[in-house]
Amino acid sequence: MNSLSNGMYFMSQLMGYTIGSKLGEMEYYLAGQIVGDKISSVAGGLIQAAGKTISDFGTALDLYLLFNGIGGGSSVGQIVGGGSAVIEGAATVGGLGTIAGTAIGGAISAFGEKLKENAESDGAFHEEQLEKLLEEKSGIYKEVNIHGEINTELDEVDLKNGIIYEDKNASKLYMENPDYPQTEMQWAEKQIYKKGKNRIDALMQDEFSLSSKYSFSLPDAEALKEIKNYIFRIDADTPELRNAVQVQLDKLSNLYPEFNFDATFGG
Repeated sequence: MNSLSNGMYFMSQLMGYTIGSKLGEMEYYLAGQIVGDKISSVAGGLIQAAGKTISDFGTALDLYLLFNGIGGGSSVGQIVGGGSAVIEGAATVGGLGTIAGTAIGGAISAFGEKLKENAESDGAFHEEQLEKLLEEKSGIYKEVNIHGEINTELDEVDLKNGIIYEDKNASKLYMENPDYPQTEMQWAEKQIYKKGKNRIDALMQDEFSLSSKYSFSLPDAEALKEIKNYIFRIDADTPELRNAVQVQLDKLSNLYPEFNFDATFGG
């Protein structure tokens, strides 16, 4: 079963790789890997079930021999001599059913379970990779780092629509006992104005390099410099927060009149 499941797994991945290579598209390769993961997961489940069946059979055999094997075990007992040895002989023969069945079945079941776990883990990884790749093909890049005299990170770049998104967590403003209490205006000045200014100044550098731990590829630096739309995505929403954010957006607009600043609220 090991060779069969592995063979099916690698065959499906090879199919995806071959198609992907011919068409020059990595998503076909990743799709083949995902198919292989699914096949391997199903095979692992079947192997696991088969192992449990063998283990259960060993237990059943043990019970059968224990209750019906005294006749078969009596010869062992009679050779040893003594009535009690007859019972011991039967139990010994019966015990072989559990020992063999449980050992073999347990090993097979454990192998199937591990195969299934690995396939499911790989499947989740490959699906995540495929999602990232398709995002990039539509012009979406995430967690783009800028390296230069000013270092910063852009949460999301929509190169196709010319928008930079920055995600902001304002939920701590409304916790009952926050570690560092602050007003909406204090939060907005730091998270919107100061960090927004840092991002724009980094983008306006003459020279910088890019990196990303999330995306496969990177946006073109010159195309990135051409983006003038900047949107803050804030996960909370109150009238006070909206007013405070707007004050900081207006400050940014005055400082960088060529940019369009906006915000969305509530996640």
